Amino acid sequence: MKYKELKIVARMIFSKNKSRDVYEVRVTDLNGEVQPHRMLYIQPLREKGLVKRADLIKPLTAWLNTEEGNTYFEQKTTIMY
Repeated sequence: MKYKELKIVARMIFSKNKSRDVYEVRVTDLNGEVQPHRMLYIQPLREKGLVKRADLIKPLTAWLNTEEGNTYFEQKTTIMY
């Protein structure tokens, strides 16, 4: 695994265009250092069946902290700041 912990810290909901809704994810690397936050789009996660409601994040957080979730996160996110 590349990350020690991935934690969803916020969500940004755009009422007119749901395809732009994103989660803000705090990234902690294997050394325990916090990296820049990243954006993770919600719509592809809905299509994969991982998100049913945007405010239910516990199952998604658990999945992101698996090997498969880490790989998906690395491929599908962009750095926020």
